[in-house]
Amino acid sequence: MTLTIHVIIAQAISDKIPLISSDQKFKLYTSQGLDFVFNKR
Repeated sequence: MTLTIHVIIAQAISDKIPLISSDQKFKLYTSQGLDFVFNKR
């Protein structure tokens, strides 16, 4: 993963805001506190 993606994930976790994406890989970060919402295309 690129640095930009890590920054987006870290920001979403620290601000306690949901990250909405159609990419399933973000599901891996829910155990670290990411509020992930899957968006079907």
